[in-house]
Amino acid sequence: MRLWDFALDFYRREGVAMACLELQDRGNVDVNVLIHALWRTVIREETLEQGDIEAADAHVAAWREEVVLPLRAIRRRLKSGPAPAPDKTTEKLRDRVKAAELDAEYLELDTLEAMPAAASPPKTSDTRQRAGAAVLLVLEHFSPGQSELLAHAIENLIDAI
Repeated sequence: MRLWDFALDFYRREGVAMACLELQDRGNVDVNVLIHALWRTVIREETLEQGDIEAADAHVAAWREEVVLPLRAIRRRLKSGPAPAPDKTTEKLRDRVKAAELDAEYLELDTLEAMPAAASPPKTSDTRQRAGAAVLLVLEHFSPGQSELLAHAIENLIDAI
């Protein structure tokens, strides 16, 4: 299964969208790196290490910072202003920015998918255990020491596996 297809399927599961938004907004997590890590553990059956998360983040950090985040900021800003936003006319612009943001995220996922698989074999056959460990690695990378504060979001992601 391609990473994009996994991302769409996983994001539609109960509780996942809200959990991802919480991790993104409160934990500064790049959700694409998170979903990539889950895809690697669930679909490729890899066991990830902190270096795998660091490599994935480094691989897309410039794209995220220079393209994805500015588009997201514009989309969010158009929801409440500045004048003449929000209105029907600016809502059309916001929809186009939202589409561009989604395209940028697709390209980020495509870039992540092209990364090589982990060299080490799975340490466990338990998919949920590997996925849970991957979520914690991603959270520790983007938001060290915050796993307890975001425990509910983490649990929702693991439950959706």
